[in-house]
Amino acid sequence: MIYHFFDPLTGKILQHPGRGINCTHNQCFDLKTYLKNANMSKKFICPICNKEIPIKDLVYSCSTEMQRS
Repeated sequence: MIYHFFDPLTGKILQHPGRGINCTHNQCFDLKTYLKNANMSKKFICPICNKEIPIKDLVYSCSTEMQRS
């Protein structure tokens, strides 16, 4: 089975999958895209569940990365 993970912000395949540690969903977003957009807008909000995500609460999702390969 092949998994395709797409960033909800861009619709592109995830290159840097991650999420917030307090998010209750399993879906990831692209961390690089998230940080770029959040820095520009000054709003650090999860694009999936709309919870606030301070930078210190972002995690790289290695398990998602392994499923992609």
